[in-house]
Amino acid sequence: PPPPPKLSFDGVPCRLRVGEIESGRAALEWTPARPVEAFQGQDGIRYEWRYRLELQESANLGKTCNGKTDRPDGRWRDLYAGPKTAFVAADLLPGRAYKARIIVAVESSGCSNLVVDPGLPSDELAFETLPVLPVAPHAPGLAIRARNMLKFKWADPDEPGGRPVHRFELAMRPLPEALEGSLDLDAEGFAVVYAGEDRFAQVKKLRPACEYTFQLRAHTAVGCSPWSSTTTQRTQATVPAAPEALHVTQVSPGSLELAWSEPAFDGGSPIEEYELFRRDPGASDFGLVYRGL
Repeated sequence: PPPPPKLSFDGVPCRLRVGEIESGRAALEWTPARPVEAFQGQDGIRYEWRYRLELQESANLGKTCNGKTDRPDGRWRDLYAGPKTAFVAADLLPGRAYKARIIVAVESSGCSNLVVDPGLPSDELAFETLPVLPVAPHAPGLAIRARNMLKFKWADPDEPGGRPVHRFELAMRPLPEALEGSLDLDAEGFAVVYAGEDRFAQVKKLRPACEYTFQLRAHTAVGCSPWSSTTTQRTQATVPAAPEALHVTQVSPGSLELAWSEPAFDGGSPIEEYELFRRDPGASDFGLVYRGL
């Protein structure tokens, strides 16, 4: 029997090129495949080229690990299959390095035993999507709470926009008394109390048992993110200040009536009781004579 009809490529793979690139899209096109010979003498055989466009994310330019760019798993995924020689790749991520390639197949009719010699895959085409501003990071998390200090820690934004975060700003309101008047306040009363590359910060010289509100934003080479949601934290309570204005209000034979004022600062907790001590003439120590409100 005669050999089955055969279709071969000319050995020249499709050539890919990239057109307009945006943060989430890239226009790709390629040269059509060419067979070595047509089906001479094979009437009724029809064929059509089918192109499979594959895409690989080769690097996330916005995230690093130990100073090195994050590398995805390197798997190729199908992006398009059909007869066209152009395709707009959408739903891409900003600031990513991608690779694309074309693999050619044939769809035929009129000949059930057509033999196809596969062509060579195209050269890989590398391109990068445009970076964008980072999204807002999550609110800073409380790491340590003390009477006069709060320590926070945080992570990079979920989507840095394709460029590494190189700076964070932590803002708060109200300001500690030690910083009042020395920092600029925004329209909502916040002032930046930390700016740097660390993922943690301590805010000191706070008052015990007081509430402070914080928010965070991230900076990349493209610009700064929106502010995170706010978090309000309270410093630990402490001992109250001494009661004030202890004085005698009434004197009678064998007794004294005393009064005093509440302390100027209760330490952050309601006063539960007072203790009154007395030292008699000639005694070296004070003794408790009253406990209550």
